Amino acid sequence: YDVTNPTTTTTTRHSSQSQQPSDPQLDTRNEIAIVPTFARFPVNDRMMMGPYDALQIWAAGRFARLDRHAAFLQRHPQYEGDGLHSERFLHHTLFPAIRRA
Repeated sequence: YDVTNPTTTTTTRHSSQSQQPSDPQLDTRNEIAIVPTFARFPVNDRMMMGPYDALQIWAAGRFARLDRHAAFLQRHPQYEGDGLHSERFLHHTLFPAIRRA
């Protein structure tokens, strides 16, 4: 996956699909994961659309990554007192996992 963060959406392109370029405005091959821009703190945690592999990490893979995120918070004192802030969890833990998938 290649994840980009334009000002309007966060997108993830699935690289194993057809190599022909696709129009990001019309994803007819379902190769772009989209996170809407509303409720960004720093990212939206309420909705994601796109390929199955990306959505599996977002929907079902999050609980397996909680310990990793807690360790991240301990290494970064600027987040002290935030607890498990869901948008930061997505931004710092789940989206990197989606990028590596």
